[in-house]
Amino acid sequence: MPEIAEDLRRDLGSVVIRSPYEIVIGGQSLPLPDPAVLYQRNPTLFATSPLYVHLQSEIYDRLYTRPAGRPTMGEDITPLLSAANHGRERWEHDWLFWQPDPAGGLWASREDRVYLAQPGQWAMPNGGGMPAHGSPISVFFAKELPHAQPGFYIVVGETPFDRFTEGRMLRVYFNIEERGAEDLVAAVSETLNAFLVPFRFKILNNRGCYTRADGSVIYCGRRYFGILSRLVPRIYERVKDSLREPVPLFTKRLLPGVGLAEDPGAGDSFGLSRSRLLTQAIWNAWTRGDQSVDGRLAELHALFGTAGLRIDKPYLNAGSADLYETEN
Repeated sequence: MPEIAEDLRRDLGSVVIRSPYEIVIGGQSLPLPDPAVLYQRNPTLFATSPLYVHLQSEIYDRLYTRPAGRPTMGEDITPLLSAANHGRERWEHDWLFWQPDPAGGLWASREDRVYLAQPGQWAMPNGGGMPAHGSPISVFFAKELPHAQPGFYIVVGETPFDRFTEGRMLRVYFNIEERGAEDLVAAVSETLNAFLVPFRFKILNNRGCYTRADGSVIYCGRRYFGILSRLVPRIYERVKDSLREPVPLFTKRLLPGVGLAEDPGAGDSFGLSRSRLLTQAIWNAWTRGDQSVDGRLAELHALFGTAGLRIDKPYLNAGSADLYETEN
């Protein structure tokens, strides 16, 4: 079996299924919650086993996100994050209508660039109506999506993504403390926009919620990692006093408090995708009466292999090479 990270061994050993109604993680008892709550989390899996739903949820929350404490919902700091965003907003003309988006916006294209314009962020040159495929339109480029995802503020890079990036994205995680949130937004937006890197960046938007290691994430095409490897250390230098260890479970540690993973694509979450495998491994071993670390590791190794993943490099997608090193 390939070399396994020590933190993964430790995490596997921290989980105990005490009964069909209780699990323990890190010594903390976690009884099965109200079935209605579990059903809302995953109706499909709930029909199979409420305990499985509970286990998967707690593994994600307590092992993958590496929480520094219990979050509390405080003041919405979206206005402060928006003020720190150095992005520029503008209208651009001579884009072409590509295809509608199911959420109500539309996709526009220009050469190899594509952009998702939200409702109200595009216009026909000669008035109303829905454009035909290939028709010229004007597009408004916003610097932010403040309400697109509950709990997060999203920075939109000035340079649109290209068609080659679709399905081939990277995630760079910053385990930032609340006091450094505005500085991180400023550093990311100023640095990546200055070098014309297409990106999006999301960060928690409420005080009291900065407890998780995956609370701020840069999304960028894999093909841009060459320049990103030089820029991430610059961003790090500007916020390093507000970063903390560790990085999210299964990610590659680039710098203290900074981790990387390839995006799994198809709208899936990296953290959820790996947490599902970890949950299944623990579950499979338990159904055989085995709660040992070695038994769970054997199951996890088999599951990773079936998915085409490497357990020694769990941040990579199937078939990917590890080319991710930063330049200081």
